[in-house]
Amino acid sequence: MARILVVDDDSGIAMLVERHLTKMGYEVVGKASSGVEAIEKAKKLRPDLILMDIVMPGEKSGIDAAEEIKSEMDVPLIFLTGHTDEKVIESAKKVEPSGFIVKPYKERELQAAIEIALYEKEAKLKRIGGIFDGIIDGIPPGSLIYFSLDPSIASELVLYQLCGVRKTYYFVTERSPKRVEEGMKEAEVNLEKVEIIDFRERKRSSSEIISTLKRADDANLIIDTFIPFTDNDSLDLVKEIQEECVDKDVLCFLVIPRGACDEIVTKRIAYMCDVFFDLSAERIGDEVIVKFGAPKIRGVSPLTKYMRLKIEASSVEVDMSRDIV
Repeated sequence: MARILVVDDDSGIAMLVERHLTKMGYEVVGKASSGVEAIEKAKKLRPDLILMDIVMPGEKSGIDAAEEIKSEMDVPLIFLTGHTDEKVIESAKKVEPSGFIVKPYKERELQAAIEIALYEKEAKLKRIGGIFDGIIDGIPPGSLIYFSLDPSIASELVLYQLCGVRKTYYFVTERSPKRVEEGMKEAEVNLEKVEIIDFRERKRSSSEIISTLKRADDANLIIDTFIPFTDNDSLDLVKEIQEECVDKDVLCFLVIPRGACDEIVTKRIAYMCDVFFDLSAERIGDEVIVKFGAPKIRGVSPLTKYMRLKIEASSVEVDMSRDIV
């Protein structure tokens, strides 16, 4: 059942919309009567979709509220309004709504717009998930993967795409586990299959990684980031991890931001790994292009071409607006 937030300053219309939505089988998780309240409730309730009036009293219009909400959340938003002024519509288009319905509306028209918006959101998530699933399926079981990334990119959103498909042990050494969990929820990761392990305390022994590997059959293990372990003893640890991966058919990802560690050590670690993932950013004029590739897959033909990605507030998708480089 889709959870919908209704935003309209007219309480009578809001109640009517709520009644129609309930009849259609949707859950109205909240109502807001101003742009500011809409922003607050969207952040708190995390709805699957928002129905938003455009013209509302207060310091923020429906368009202002939609722009702020969509800058932080990847949520479908449909404008439901009685205003058809061309300038208003042009302004509304800038926030890229999923639909635009003029009041008074027909119930079937509203339901069709909602279903299309929800379908497009689900399809977008499946597109990126499916591509990464395909890449993962092509990697030999038991592989150790060096994940090189540009520190200027919101790379955690890409890492989250590797979680939830099968059991995943996610070691965090820098960010808080709560922040990681919240990010996964926004990215709609199946948290039932994810175990987040807090490894920020340097007193914790690297042997805990090995003990986790010993109980991990046919799973993913992600160490985000591997920086704390890139010391003089790191190569011994990498070798031990590699042996356990082979024994348990585990895919282990060592996440290492470029430039964050000793170059000689990271090169040796990369050489030992079976697979090399590369997430990089390239500036062309005023545009920053995010690219993903796998130039090294031991025993399998590598991905010699890079995919261009769009990394948004809480989602990742393949950029199909241009040729793959």
